[in-house]
Amino acid sequence: MKKNCTNTLRTLVLVTTVLLGMNVSASESELNGVFRFGLDFGGETLGTFFFNGGSSQDVKSHEGVYLAGGMEYEFVESLFIRGTIGYKFNTVTASNGEADFSRVPLEFLLIKKMGVHRLGGGTMYHVLSNYSCKFDNVCDFSIGIRNALGWLVEYGYEVLIPNRDRKMTIGIRYSRINYTPESGGDTVAGKGLGVSFGFLF
Repeated sequence: MKKNCTNTLRTLVLVTTVLLGMNVSASESELNGVFRFGLDFGGETLGTFFFNGGSSQDVKSHEGVYLAGGMEYEFVESLFIRGTIGYKFNTVTASNGEADFSRVPLEFLLIKKMGVHRLGGGTMYHVLSNYSCKFDNVCDFSIGIRNALGWLVEYGYEVLIPNRDRKMTIGIRYSRINYTPESGGDTVAGKGLGVSFGFLF
Protein backbone atom coordinates (compact mmCIF):
# COMPACT_ATOMS: atom_id res chain seq x y z
CA MET A 1 0.00 0.00 0.00
CA LYS A 2 2.75 2.47 1.00
CA LYS A 3 4.65 1.62 -2.19
CA ASN A 4 1.57 2.36 -4.31
CA CYS A 5 1.06 5.67 -2.50
CA THR A 6 4.69 6.64 -3.07
CA ASN A 7 4.46 5.82 -6.79
CA THR A 8 1.22 7.79 -7.04
CA LEU A 9 2.76 10.84 -5.42
CA ARG A 10 5.77 10.63 -7.73
CA THR A 11 3.45 10.47 -10.72
CA LEU A 12 1.50 13.49 -9.43
CA VAL A 13 4.68 15.53 -9.01
CA LEU A 14 5.95 14.52 -12.47
CA VAL A 15 2.69 15.32 -14.26
CA THR A 16 2.34 18.65 -12.45
CA THR A 17 5.93 19.59 -13.31
CA VAL A 18 5.38 18.80 -16.99
CA LEU A 19 2.14 20.77 -17.07
CA LEU A 20 3.74 23.76 -15.39
CA GLY A 21 6.59 23.57 -17.89
CA MET A 22 4.05 23.85 -20.69
CA ASN A 23 2.76 27.02 -19.10
CA VAL A 24 6.03 28.87 -19.73
CA SER A 25 5.43 29.07 -23.47
CA ALA A 26 1.73 29.85 -23.25
CA SER A 27 -0.03 33.17 -22.95
CA GLU A 28 -0.63 34.11 -19.31
CA SER A 29 -4.17 35.23 -20.10
CA GLU A 30 -5.06 31.85 -21.60
CA LEU A 31 -3.22 29.12 -19.71
CA ASN A 32 -2.26 28.94 -16.04
CA GLY A 33 -0.87 26.37 -13.68
CA VAL A 34 -3.09 25.31 -10.76
CA PHE A 35 -2.29 23.91 -7.34
CA ARG A 36 -5.17 22.95 -5.04
CA PHE A 37 -5.66 21.42 -1.62
CA GLY A 38 -8.66 20.95 0.61
CA LEU A 39 -10.71 18.82 2.95
CA ASP A 40 -13.91 16.87 2.18
CA PHE A 41 -16.48 15.77 4.76
CA GLY A 42 -19.16 13.12 5.12
CA GLY A 43 -20.03 9.93 3.29
CA GLU A 44 -20.80 6.43 4.51
CA THR A 45 -18.81 4.94 7.37
CA LEU A 46 -16.30 2.32 6.22
CA GLY A 47 -14.95 1.60 9.69
CA THR A 48 -15.05 2.91 13.26
CA PHE A 49 -11.97 2.65 15.47
CA PHE A 50 -11.96 3.02 19.25
CA PHE A 51 -9.07 4.24 21.37
CA ASN A 52 -8.10 4.10 25.01
CA GLY A 53 -10.02 6.72 26.90
CA GLY A 54 -13.26 6.11 25.05
CA SER A 55 -12.65 8.26 21.94
CA SER A 56 -13.29 6.96 18.43
CA GLN A 57 -12.61 7.92 14.83
CA ASP A 58 -14.37 6.96 11.61
CA VAL A 59 -13.05 6.33 8.11
CA LYS A 60 -15.76 7.64 5.77
CA SER A 61 -16.21 7.26 2.03
CA HIS A 62 -16.15 10.98 1.20
CA GLU A 63 -13.88 12.37 3.88
CA GLY A 64 -10.26 13.10 3.20
CA VAL A 65 -7.47 15.55 2.63
CA TYR A 66 -6.54 16.09 -0.99
CA LEU A 67 -3.75 17.71 -3.02
CA ALA A 68 -3.96 18.33 -6.75
CA GLY A 69 -2.11 20.03 -9.58
CA GLY A 70 -2.92 20.77 -13.20
CA MET A 71 -3.84 23.44 -15.72
CA GLU A 72 -6.61 25.95 -16.29
CA TYR A 73 -7.36 27.25 -19.80
CA GLU A 74 -9.46 30.31 -20.69
CA PHE A 75 -10.90 29.40 -24.09
CA VAL A 76 -13.30 32.38 -24.24
CA GLU A 77 -13.47 35.45 -22.02
CA SER A 78 -14.32 34.52 -18.42
CA LEU A 79 -14.94 30.86 -19.30
CA PHE A 80 -12.37 28.28 -18.25
CA ILE A 81 -11.63 24.57 -18.48
CA ARG A 82 -9.63 23.12 -15.58
CA GLY A 83 -8.02 19.70 -15.42
CA THR A 84 -6.18 18.32 -12.39
CA ILE A 85 -4.72 15.10 -11.06
CA GLY A 86 -4.49 14.62 -7.30
CA TYR A 87 -4.16 12.37 -4.30
CA LYS A 88 -6.86 12.06 -1.61
CA PHE A 89 -6.57 10.13 1.65
CA ASN A 90 -8.27 9.56 4.98
CA THR A 91 -6.10 7.86 7.58
CA VAL A 92 -6.61 6.68 11.17
CA THR A 93 -3.38 5.91 13.01
CA ALA A 94 -2.58 4.45 16.42
CA SER A 95 0.38 2.80 18.13
CA ASN A 96 -0.78 -0.66 17.00
CA GLY A 97 -1.54 0.10 13.34
CA GLU A 98 -3.50 2.20 10.88
CA ALA A 99 -6.46 2.28 8.52
CA ASP A 100 -6.41 4.20 5.27
CA PHE A 101 -8.73 4.99 2.36
CA SER A 102 -6.83 6.52 -0.55
CA ARG A 103 -7.64 7.39 -4.17
CA VAL A 104 -6.27 9.34 -7.13
CA PRO A 105 -8.87 11.82 -8.45
CA LEU A 106 -8.83 13.14 -12.02
CA GLU A 107 -11.08 16.19 -12.26
CA PHE A 108 -12.33 18.18 -15.28
CA LEU A 109 -14.43 21.29 -14.70
CA LEU A 110 -16.05 24.05 -16.74
CA ILE A 111 -15.79 27.31 -14.78
CA LYS A 112 -17.52 30.65 -15.26
CA LYS A 113 -15.83 33.70 -13.75
CA MET A 114 -17.99 36.65 -12.69
CA GLY A 115 -15.73 39.29 -11.20
CA VAL A 116 -14.14 37.69 -8.13
CA HIS A 117 -16.71 34.88 -8.12
CA ARG A 118 -16.14 31.53 -9.83
CA LEU A 119 -18.86 28.94 -10.40
CA GLY A 120 -18.01 25.55 -11.88
CA GLY A 121 -19.11 21.99 -12.41
CA GLY A 122 -17.87 18.87 -14.07
CA THR A 123 -16.78 15.27 -13.71
CA MET A 124 -14.25 13.36 -11.65
CA TYR A 125 -12.73 9.94 -12.18
CA HIS A 126 -11.13 8.11 -9.24
CA VAL A 127 -8.44 5.52 -9.94
CA LEU A 128 -6.04 3.44 -7.80
CA SER A 129 -8.54 3.55 -4.92
CA ASN A 130 -7.82 1.30 -1.95
CA TYR A 131 -9.16 0.75 1.56
CA SER A 132 -6.74 -0.95 3.93
CA CYS A 133 -6.82 -1.78 7.62
CA LYS A 134 -3.98 -3.21 9.68
CA PHE A 135 -4.35 -3.11 13.46
CA ASP A 136 -2.89 -5.74 15.76
CA ASN A 137 -5.54 -8.30 16.72
CA VAL A 138 -8.24 -6.22 14.98
CA CYS A 139 -7.89 -6.28 11.19
CA ASP A 140 -5.46 -7.09 8.42
CA PHE A 141 -6.82 -6.53 4.90
CA SER A 142 -6.51 -4.42 1.78
CA ILE A 143 -9.48 -3.92 -0.57
CA GLY A 144 -9.03 -2.62 -4.08
CA ILE A 145 -11.78 -0.34 -5.40
CA ARG A 146 -12.93 -0.20 -9.01
CA ASN A 147 -12.31 2.97 -11.01
CA ALA A 148 -15.32 5.22 -10.56
CA LEU A 149 -16.93 8.19 -12.33
CA GLY A 150 -18.64 10.97 -10.37
CA TRP A 151 -19.55 14.64 -10.56
CA LEU A 152 -18.97 17.82 -8.60
CA VAL A 153 -19.96 21.48 -8.40
CA GLU A 154 -18.04 24.24 -6.71
CA TYR A 155 -18.07 27.93 -5.84
CA GLY A 156 -14.88 29.91 -5.42
CA TYR A 157 -14.00 33.42 -4.29
CA GLU A 158 -10.85 34.83 -5.87
CA VAL A 159 -8.42 37.02 -3.94
CA LEU A 160 -5.05 38.55 -4.75
CA ILE A 161 -2.26 37.41 -2.42
CA PRO A 162 -0.74 40.53 -0.75
CA ASN A 163 2.71 41.56 -2.03
CA ARG A 164 2.63 38.82 -4.68
CA ASP A 165 1.43 38.74 -8.25
CA ARG A 166 -0.55 35.56 -7.53
CA LYS A 167 -4.23 34.75 -7.13
CA MET A 168 -5.80 32.46 -4.58
CA THR A 169 -9.26 30.92 -4.61
CA ILE A 170 -11.17 29.98 -1.46
CA GLY A 171 -14.18 27.80 -2.13
CA ILE A 172 -16.75 25.22 -1.18
CA ARG A 173 -17.76 22.18 -3.23
CA TYR A 174 -20.18 19.31 -3.36
CA SER A 175 -19.23 16.01 -4.98
CA ARG A 176 -20.77 12.58 -5.42
CA ILE A 177 -19.29 9.27 -6.51
CA ASN A 178 -20.00 5.57 -5.89
CA TYR A 179 -17.32 3.05 -4.92
CA THR A 180 -17.52 -0.70 -5.58
CA PRO A 181 -14.92 -3.27 -4.43
CA GLU A 182 -12.98 -4.96 -7.24
CA SER A 183 -14.12 -8.33 -5.89
CA GLY A 184 -17.75 -7.24 -6.05
CA GLY A 185 -20.20 -6.52 -3.29
CA ASP A 186 -22.18 -3.55 -2.05
CA THR A 187 -21.63 -0.10 -3.54
CA VAL A 188 -20.74 2.69 -1.14
CA ALA A 189 -21.77 6.28 -1.86
CA GLY A 190 -19.12 8.95 -1.43
CA LYS A 191 -20.98 12.25 -1.30
CA GLY A 192 -20.69 15.43 0.71
CA LEU A 193 -19.36 18.95 1.05
CA GLY A 194 -15.80 20.14 1.12
CA VAL A 195 -13.64 23.25 1.41
CA SER A 196 -10.86 24.03 -1.05
CA PHE A 197 -7.97 26.42 -1.57
CA GLY A 198 -6.49 27.00 -5.00
CA PHE A 199 -3.53 28.91 -6.38
CA LEU A 200 -3.12 30.16 -9.97
CA PHE A 201 0.34 30.89 -11.36
